[in-house]
Amino acid sequence: RGRKAPPPPPPPPKVQKTTFTYKTDIKKSALDAHPCGIIHAFRTSANPSNLNNLTREEQCFAWIDAYAAIEAAMGHLERYGFTRDKAQFIPYSSKSAWVTKYPHAFPYVHCDSSGGVAGFPHWSPAAQSELDIPAEV
Repeated sequence: RGRKAPPPPPPPPKVQKTTFTYKTDIKKSALDAHPCGIIHAFRTSANPSNLNNLTREEQCFAWIDAYAAIEAAMGHLERYGFTRDKAQFIPYSSKSAWVTKYPHAFPYVHCDSSGGVAGFPHWSPAAQSELDIPAEV
């Protein structure tokens, strides 16, 4: 009669940091020859509404059709404050395979094989600079 319910599972532990690793799906022997993939770029900017002088850490992802055209994509990202020293290129088999594996890392910027770049590295397609992102976001 009236069995006791099992106790709830413990909550996730409290930690000081967490990391997420993005991995290529290309074999190590083919990395240098593979032309397409993702730029994973970072920037740190001041948060204007922050009273404690904390910074905002942001990441963006750009799909590159041809590594030979990567300079065009980096130039585009640099206009938004993403720097080369905090960018990495991850060779990947296809954009659809990347999005299937990492849907939270959707590449809103696309660089075609001739160096044409489209898209913005922010959540808003209308954002022209970091100032266009509301501080409360």
